[in-house]
Amino acid sequence: MSRRPSIFERLPEELVLLCLSYCDNNSILNTCLTSKAVFSVCQNYLFYHIDFSVHNDGVWRKHANYINISVPPDHAKAKQIWPANAIITRRQYELLERLNKEPSLGQQTRVLRWTLMDCTESVLHIRDDFNLGTYPLWAAFACFSKITEIDLAFMTGSRELHPPPPSLFSTATSISLAGTVSYSVISSILTSVNPSRLIHLRLNNLQTFREDEEMLIALNAPNIESHRRTRHGALQGFLADLTGRCTALRSFHLLTTAEFFDGSFTSFSQPNSQWPKEVADENRRYGEVGAFIESVKPTLRDLHFEHGPDIDYFSTAEGHRFHQLFPGQHLNDPLPMDVWFDAHVLPVLVSGPWPKLGSLTVKGIGHWKPLDAWGEEATVEEVRWLHGKTAEFRRKAIMIWDAAPEGCKVVVKDEASRPFYRFQADKTVNGKGQA
Repeated sequence: MSRRPSIFERLPEELVLLCLSYCDNNSILNTCLTSKAVFSVCQNYLFYHIDFSVHNDGVWRKHANYINISVPPDHAKAKQIWPANAIITRRQYELLERLNKEPSLGQQTRVLRWTLMDCTESVLHIRDDFNLGTYPLWAAFACFSKITEIDLAFMTGSRELHPPPPSLFSTATSISLAGTVSYSVISSILTSVNPSRLIHLRLNNLQTFREDEEMLIALNAPNIESHRRTRHGALQGFLADLTGRCTALRSFHLLTTAEFFDGSFTSFSQPNSQWPKEVADENRRYGEVGAFIESVKPTLRDLHFEHGPDIDYFSTAEGHRFHQLFPGQHLNDPLPMDVWFDAHVLPVLVSGPWPKLGSLTVKGIGHWKPLDAWGEEATVEEVRWLHGKTAEFRRKAIMIWDAAPEGCKVVVKDEASRPFYRFQADKTVNGKGQA
């Protein structure tokens, strides 16, 4: 006599997924062990939502170089927690092995959260170099042919070992990318999706390596310049490619590094020959951000813009006077990041209409300079700057609030909520992502 299916097995697939969504992974795994029949039902859910990430836990880590400073888990200098990270890496490797044997399992996956981290020095000594961008990793990612949501953080600090396929995650409608990665990997994702189907886009301080000279020879000048391929740093060019094409976008989150210090002069008070290139890059980058936001206003419901400096600002000693930290500048000179924001992004934020916007967050639009304008030793010029600075921030905030539609939740803050790793300012790396 054949066994009668249990009630759980007879439930519609949608109801099974709903039930399992209330369970943690351990509970689901224990349920799978009860019988082969139940395992076959639950297996699909295990692959439906894959979360092998450490960049989303919200727990700040110690800075790799400064023992008294903490940074967010997605910061490039966040110190890795080896036991926990090694366990995640082992699970990632086991998944790759499983998909290599049964590629069709990847068709069950709809949500993928993955931190690409370098654990090659972990005590477990597993074959974990796949996160450095190898053929096995790309082959596994290619199995997710029906994916709808991806959340990837590139935390290895290295360029991929093997070239990615030309198209990755083409079915995704929700994309979140963070970390530092090559142009090729970003292109394989953002150019393969259908922009008109994109609903959520989050770029969390996404930065790119500069290209080798051999690769640049095969590229045309406009592509090299538009995507900043001769210089490493903040993502550039890809938002311009998407402008006017994301006709269904509901949420856009852009969190990014910003230039706090004017680099017109070197530490020896000599003109900095690289600064004009940086100014041109940042004007182009902020310009494309403003143009992209303008293009998605008709459908956007959630907008989060945040830019800020790296840890060198947050760790500045209060006792230093302003002129010692900003050689060649006057106290009332605006911060470079404010100049570019005011020129390209602010005009878009303060002009309507926003027909569907329900949440607007803007942070980092009036950082404090490292001086104590409230102290007894404050000069008349510093006190005057203090009043002018607060009045200017209030003016911008009111303009943003007034432009938002009725009922929209608005948050405007002068400082960023966190430090942002600034790749182009890191003197310990070569910018190519190579040892």
